[in-house]
Amino acid sequence: MKGFTLIEVMVAVAITAILTLGVSAATLGLTRSAEDSREHARREERRSRAAELIAQDWRGRTRLIVPAERPPAGTSVLALATTSDAFATGARAGSDIRWIASDRGLSRREGGRIMPLLDEPVILEAWTGQAWTREIRGAAKALRLTLAEPAESIVISR
Repeated sequence: MKGFTLIEVMVAVAITAILTLGVSAATLGLTRSAEDSREHARREERRSRAAELIAQDWRGRTRLIVPAERPPAGTSVLALATTSDAFATGARAGSDIRWIASDRGLSRREGGRIMPLLDEPVILEAWTGQAWTREIRGAAKALRLTLAEPAESIVISR
């Protein structure tokens, strides 16, 4: 008799199925890892861009503006006039900017345009020379941007 027995064919099919499942699991794991890496890189890029923009505005400021109304609890507002590049059309020098930081994220308002930058909890504080405070006033010497998940603090000075 020539050929394979039913048992031999079933064993071959079982071995092939196990190998296929192993390769599929490995491929799925690599795909998930690559997606996680891309998401992490995007998050880091957004954080870096936000820190870069706030640093440009902070270093190009001509004066701090005290907001007319107090921000809601847990929210920090940095209002300043800056000579950094404007996002609003037509404006170039001396733009009034508002940075709003809260547990909902970080956004930048210039003119009537709001640009959300981060959608994670953010704390924005000012260094008065003695302590960090969420109340950003004219005596501020530096800014600290505190981000969560993963935790990171960025200090911006002139």
